[in-house]
Amino acid sequence: MAIDEYRAKLINSEHEEGNVKVNTITGAELDQSFVGKFWGRNEGSYNRMGKFLELVPVVTDPDGLWLATVRWGQTPDKAAETERVKIPFSMALDIVELTEG
Repeated sequence: MAIDEYRAKLINSEHEEGNVKVNTITGAELDQSFVGKFWGRNEGSYNRMGKFLELVPVVTDPDGLWLATVRWGQTPDKAAETERVKIPFSMALDIVELTEG
């Protein structure tokens, strides 16, 4: 687990900048407490955040897998969207916390 903290420009926010805390975890570390938290990933020129709406364990996968419903935020080049994503236990994820101001 690695934690990184920095200041960044925020899009569609009351404040132009904010504090960003990124905690890198693996899919194996996910549980129901992550519902409502944000997952960050780089998409082209932007870091896009998605909110976990649902996490369902796939018990039939021998390596461990989550089926996640994620609501991705809008970026200047992509509309907001909801997506179902398979998250293997071995996958690295950046969990993001934002503090505006």
